[in-house]
Amino acid sequence: MPGSDPESEVVPEDDDEDRIPCDEREVLIERRVFEQALQREFIQGCGLTTLLSPALGLRASAFLSTNDMTTLLTNIQAANSDDPFVPEDLAVADIIPRVNFLRSTNFRLRDIILSRLREETRQRVSAQLTKVPAAILIISGFAGSGKTETVATVVLLCLLSPTMDRVMVYAQSNGATSNIAARIEKLNKIAIDTYNNKGRIKPLRYALVVRGHIFQIELSRILGIVATGQRRDTPRFAFGCSVAQWTLKLVGYGPYKLDPNDSEILFSLRRDFLNLEAYAGLRRFFSHEIEWDELVDEHIAKYGDECPNIAPRRLLKEIMTHIVMNANVVCTTPHVSRDGVYFIFNRDVATASVAEEAGIMTIPQLLLGWPRFRVLVLVGDILQLGPTCLGKFDKDALGNYLHSFALHAQLSALARFIGRSFNPGNGQIYFAVIAMPSCSFRYKGNKETWKHGGVSSLSMPLDMIGESPCSSTNSSFTQAQTKQAKGAQRPQPSGNDRSVCMSLTK
Repeated sequence: MPGSDPESEVVPEDDDEDRIPCDEREVLIERRVFEQALQREFIQGCGLTTLLSPALGLRASAFLSTNDMTTLLTNIQAANSDDPFVPEDLAVADIIPRVNFLRSTNFRLRDIILSRLREETRQRVSAQLTKVPAAILIISGFAGSGKTETVATVVLLCLLSPTMDRVMVYAQSNGATSNIAARIEKLNKIAIDTYNNKGRIKPLRYALVVRGHIFQIELSRILGIVATGQRRDTPRFAFGCSVAQWTLKLVGYGPYKLDPNDSEILFSLRRDFLNLEAYAGLRRFFSHEIEWDELVDEHIAKYGDECPNIAPRRLLKEIMTHIVMNANVVCTTPHVSRDGVYFIFNRDVATASVAEEAGIMTIPQLLLGWPRFRVLVLVGDILQLGPTCLGKFDKDALGNYLHSFALHAQLSALARFIGRSFNPGNGQIYFAVIAMPSCSFRYKGNKETWKHGGVSSLSMPLDMIGESPCSSTNSSFTQAQTKQAKGAQRPQPSGNDRSVCMSLTK
């Protein structure tokens, strides 16, 4: 009004959000994202790893006191105690993605794979696989209920997916690992043969399934078979699908031959083995023209210590490494999954993990084969014995000492997911596990090459830690090695933003 005091005018209140400074608004947004991350981590049941990541949680959680954090976690637990899969809050439901395991690049082959299951099992599996919460699938049942057949079917379905086609399978015992590897290979061959027998214009090839053991053991088995002509299976070493068997097939030693329908990668590697000059010594060894010790002495006499990259043992390990890195499925125990090439395949190449015998597997063991919370299938019997059972010798040896993993040994990984119990200590294990370096070697080149079909040439060797490239220039193969060694960089781990949850197949 004219003549009125401007300071006495009533000014409408601004919206609360407009009155919040820009910096504070950003913090509040980060706080909401932070709380949603905690929500997801509680649902997935694998510890609050966001709290351990400064990039995600430091600023947003800086003003949270201990009481505030306790209240927040209590509210999260209360909101998810009844049914975490169907939350009432739609905003919470939106942050739990559903993953379709039945996405396929070949629907005819997918139907052939599913047709082997019993009708009741097939309907149940198909219903569960179409919308798996955040790609965590749990298959639980008693002994003899068909878990192994079901999980082998799920693995074959993953191989048809454009995003889950490289699978890391690991089990607590050697027997279970060998069993699941043999079952996957058998079902894959049956499905591919059935598909090809229907007169397809472009026949398909078998998936490369590898049963991995420690490389030193695999190498000793190869040398032993060539020396004696006999193979030796033990409870801890199954020759079928092993790296040793695939290596003998690749080089064509004795009765070991590649099947015409085997992976094209194997035939490509075989052509390199037969044609590259660097492998002339190994060709003489596998044709019994020279003994192994004589071949090693011959290399030392010719090169001394100057050319470790073309030493016979190194070249043989290179062939074995290419087989593993080009595999579609690698099956190991949690312990072996930390060994050299298996560690690299698990961390940088595999896009899905399958934990067999999860009923007797601890959370730390589970995390060894499940980096970055990717696609996960848990298989086991919830009523199986616990993950640890101390005998008299163990009790006497340990005494009253409790190691840092003792808390996690109380519940198996399967019971942990199904029971949805909360244990904030698990998150501290995760980062310690994935940070373990490969103590054996690193591979050269772009890791994306391995993910998209692998390297089909043996002329791209590994860069052994502590060994320098060969300085000799006697062959083009050696020159190529030296050139690659100069420009090679160790690949950095890539993140995976796939959030996770859990699903139970009953």
